[in-house]
Amino acid sequence: MANAALCKAMEVVLVSRRRWDRKKLMSYLSSDLKMRLVLPLGGVLEAAAINKEPDNIHIPVFELDDLGDFPITGFGSVNMFVISPAFTDFFENHLPWVKKNLGTDVRKWPTAFNFGRIIRNAASHRGCIHILEPNGTPGVWRAYNYSHADHGKEIIGTEFAIAEMLVLMFDMHEELEHHGCPAQPL
Repeated sequence: MANAALCKAMEVVLVSRRRWDRKKLMSYLSSDLKMRLVLPLGGVLEAAAINKEPDNIHIPVFELDDLGDFPITGFGSVNMFVISPAFTDFFENHLPWVKKNLGTDVRKWPTAFNFGRIIRNAASHRGCIHILEPNGTPGVWRAYNYSHADHGKEIIGTEFAIAEMLVLMFDMHEELEHHGCPAQPL
């Protein structure tokens, strides 16, 4: 729904040739992480409308004590098709650097990146946890813990959606930066 609204906003900008209000925002909520991520649309939509990459995208993250109930819940499964490819691309672009500099033993990888491995695999298996080996290395990050016992459980678009994936990517980036990984390792 949010992404359909984003596409509609792009259509309005392109068709009417109106200047986009830089104060317009879109937010994603995470009930599990108790956070709200705010995406400023102005510069992003304007850049996209002229086929240009934005100079930067600043996404503030606010921690909330109580997010309340979410009245609309039917759009969660759409997230698999919206954010999963971007997440997978982020993970795969950093994986060669991680293997070369931190090794192939996932138990020695930074916590968020190891957990990202679980999410990346789920993104490639219809949103479901894919840990075939009973002794496969689990992934633990913040309030989440997935292991072989969760194999087959659908998580992307249900309990792990856009806000969670974005926060995980931020955490992965921070950990990798701490280890000396360049922003664009490939």
